[in-house]
Formats: sequence, structure tokens, C-alpha cells
Amino acid sequence: MDAAPAPLPAGIAAKPLLRALAGERVEPPPLWLMRQAGRYLPEYRALRGRAGSFLECCNTPALAAEISLQPVRRFGFDAAIVFSDILVVPHAMGRALRFADGEGPLLAPLEGAHAVAGLEPMRAVEGNPALLETLALLRQRLAGATALIGFAGAPFTLAAYMIDGESGGGFAATRALMAADPALLDRLVETLAHAVTALLCAQIEAGAEAVQLFESWGSLIAGAEAFERWIGRRNGVGGIISAGGSGGTALAAPAMRRLPVGTPKVMISTVASGDVGRYVGASDIMMMYSVTDVQGLNRISRRVLANGANALAGMVRAAERAPSRPPRPPRPPRPDDDRPGLGLTMFGVTTPAVRQLTARLEDRYDCLIFHATGVGGRSMEKLADSGLLAAAADLTTTEVCDMMMGGVLAADEDRFGAFIRTRLPWVGSVGALDMVNFGPRDTVPEKYCGRRFVEHNPQVTLMRTTPEENARMGEWIAGRVNRMAGPVRFLLPEGGISALDAPGQPFHDPEADRALFDAIGRTFEESANRRLLRIPHHVNDPAFADAAAEALAEIHPLERTRRRTGRHAAF
Repeated sequence: MDAAPAPLPAGIAAKPLLRALAGERVEPPPLWLMRQAGRYLPEYRALRGRAGSFLECCNTPALAAEISLQPVRRFGFDAAIVFSDILVVPHAMGRALRFADGEGPLLAPLEGAHAVAGLEPMRAVEGNPALLETLALLRQRLAGATALIGFAGAPFTLAAYMIDGESGGGFAATRALMAADPALLDRLVETLAHAVTALLCAQIEAGAEAVQLFESWGSLIAGAEAFERWIGRRNGVGGIISAGGSGGTALAAPAMRRLPVGTPKVMISTVASGDVGRYVGASDIMMMYSVTDVQGLNRISRRVLANGANALAGMVRAAERAPSRPPRPPRPPRPDDDRPGLGLTMFGVTTPAVRQLTARLEDRYDCLIFHATGVGGRSMEKLADSGLLAAAADLTTTEVCDMMMGGVLAADEDRFGAFIRTRLPWVGSVGALDMVNFGPRDTVPEKYCGRRFVEHNPQVTLMRTTPEENARMGEWIAGRVNRMAGPVRFLLPEGGISALDAPGQPFHDPEADRALFDAIGRTFEESANRRLLRIPHHVNDPAFADAAAEALAEIHPLERTRRRTGRHAAF
């Protein structure tokens, strides 16, 4: 049986809102009035008429405290929200602010990178003594069961106001900056994030028992994109954990994928028992099924969430301890300690080719083999983008078949993009471009009725590509390879492109292969750095592996070094 939950501190136990925030089911649910709605109360309007400007009310603690208490007195709410405004943050940081009747807030717009660089986050605290004094007054005057809530504007919303100066124009300047100089916008948002964090912490010290963050204009940028961009700017992230339904999972997954392979990532999700490929992608996210919904806590969700948190903590703790382990006696280096990483793509029907090539290269490279299942190619390219590969032997490009013909193991339109971006040495070929992968035979689209099929197993049906399809693929692949500025060798195995494409095998079709080779030959743009090599052998022939090894040595020469480790002794 689960242990009984620890009793809540007396200060929380007496306040329904705080009990609810601590995870307790409270009946009836706690209620409070949003501060904007409070401005329509007649007692507020009367006080405002006597006080003068809106900012005068915010900056006079006695007035702000009285306005904060008015909804509580009238309705007996469970919480009071301090009376203030989200724009007190940029105002304290030096931006002129006024509230015009009928127009809303008007803020002096920021002008250029120098204005962003001059912003000091701690001024958000130093410039708001009235807000903190108001909180202290409210804490003294509130009855025992009424909680006190502080708040601030979220960084992106504040940035939008600071860039445009107002909300009436649809934030056109903010949208323009997002497109023209996203790095400058990122710096502004990051500065504001520090400012808001400091102010919320100061509010808690002054007496706030809970704080809210108002993201009024977050719809200007997709939440998933915003979080992904934010996490991409973080340095030293030790690990990341998320819990959500399909929406929350879709929100957090792109940011998780943005982090390097090896950074611990745990996703607790209601959709983790289904197809999670679109969430995990080419990353190393660990998915946990939540069993029950993640909204609220119960005996199941508490255990599952705790298991996920403990799993992440263990991974992070292990990584932190690794450098401080006690020294061990010296030992010979492992074969892969100093070998550069080489990415290779393989499918079952090109396994002999990749195994033979690996045998020729493993004394010089740490050979990382990726199964060409769509996500396999993306995983290899993610490592290339992350700087973890020195070169690639991309012999099996079959994922392009599925992408263009609607198969289930498809690449995406960015296939080969990592090698375009990084200019890494690339040896490529056309392995398994003779087949499209589908599920069970009855899942094959009706438009392909009458085609040549091989039922690899009850769950996998292979379809032979036609000359017309091969010509289209050849042109597309060659067009992508033409964009690679790094050293390239593209090998065409004229004797056959898979184990099924050989004399006597069901996919042997020299005409279809010729259409593929001819389309590549017509489209491929040769240069001193980029060469097309026709190899008169089958892809799985040892002579083809020799040619691939020689091509790699030509564009990425490595000295052979004597090794006496494990079973390897290479010279």
C-alpha cells in the first residue's frame, strides 16, 4: 500500500487555494477574481476617480492594497490578487509608460540592439518597491483562510509590448523582428525572463503565497516553437522531464529533441503506449505511459510520476558522478576511445555490404550503423548535425522510396540535409532503392494493385519500384547531393542494389536499375570535390565494399595506427 501523504503545513492546510495547489482535492473548488475583472466593481471605480491615474493606484501601497481587498470583501473569495500591472517590469527597467483612456497602455518602444543590451534585469525588483510594500500590507490585513497571489507578465508578452509599444497594431513590429532578427528577440526574452524571475521571487519574499504568470500574447508564436527555441539557448541542461497528454507531449517533444543525444530526457505521456515515432524522432527520449491521465494526482499517477522523476534523477546523478569517480589502475584504451565516428546506413538486404565495409574500416573508425527505417536515417543525420560524426558511408538510401511512394519507413524532405549543412565527407549509394515498405499485405494502397510484391513476414510487405519511380528518385537524390559542398563520392553498384535485386531473385530488374542510374547520371553535377563512380559489381559484392572503402579513404584519409587492444590488431 502507498504510504499516507505527509500532512500539509498549518499555513497551507488552512487555505483552500494552497491546498489545491499542493495537489489536494478541495470541495468546493477555491475561487478568486482575476484582477482585470475587479476593475469593474463600483467601489473600485469610485476609488480610482478620487485617486487619479492608474499608475498612481499601482504605486501607492495603501490604495493598491485597498483595491486588492475589494473583491474579497464583496464575495468572500479564497484568494486576493495584488493590484498591479504586468508592464511595471519594463517601466522599472527604464521604459516610459502611460495609460491613455480608451487606448490602453502605451510604452516607449525599444529601438535596436543597443537598447536591448542596456536593459538590467534587477531593476525590475529595484524599481518596484511599492508593489512589494503592497504585498506586505495585504499579508497583514488578509483573514486566515484567504491566500495572497502575486503575478507578473510572461517574458514574451512583455517583449511584444516593449517592441511595439502598444497592442492596437497587432504587434506588427514584433512579428517583423521574429522573422528578421530572431537572435535579438531571443536576447530580449532571455533578459526579461531573468527580470520576471527575480520579481516573482521578491514577491514571494514580501508575502505572496502563490504567483501567476500572464502570457497575454503568447499566441503570436507557437508554444512548441517558443519552448524549443528557449531550450536551445540553455547551456548545461542536466536533464529534462515532462508530463502531458497529446497536447503537452507535442509541446515538449520538439524541445527535448533539440537537446544533444545523451542528455537525459523523460516524457511521461498518455500517448506513450501507441506509435511514439513522431514524438521521439531521431532523439533518445525515454517515453513512459502515464496509465491514468496526468491531470490531477491519484494513487496511480503519483507512483508513475515519481518513477519518472526518479529515473531522470538517477540518470542525471550518474552523469554528475562520472567525472569524480575514484581513479582506477591504468588500462589500455578501448578500440573506440580515439576513433572518429563513422555513420553507416543498412537494411536487411544490404547487410553483407555494410558488414564487409565495417570490417575494412573498424580499425580506423568507430562504426555506428543505423537501420534505414526512416528514423534511422534521421538519427544518423542528427549525430552529424551535433558534431558527433566525422564522415558517413550512406550506402542504404531506401528511405527515399517510402517517402516518395507512401511507404511506412519514410525519410523526410530533409534527407541528406545534415551533410549539406555540415559539409562532412559523404560516401553514398543507392542501396535498397528497389523496394517500398508497407505493413501487412492488406494495408498496401489499392493504387498499387498488380505490382510485384514480396511478403517479407506477416507484418512487412515489400513492393518493387518501377523504372518511372526510379527515375524520379534518382533525380531527387542527385539534386540533393548536388547541394553538398563537402567531399562527396556517389557509388552506383551496376550489378544490383539489394539482395532481392540479383539474378534469380524476385526484384531483379535491370531496366528499373538502369532508369535509376541514368537519372542520377543526368542530374549529378560532378566537380573536383564531387564525383560519381559506376561500380560494375553488386552492392553486396566484396569488390563494392572495397570501392566504398577506397572512396572514403580518398575524401577522408586517416593514418592506420598499430593497436593491441581486444581482438583488433590493425596496421
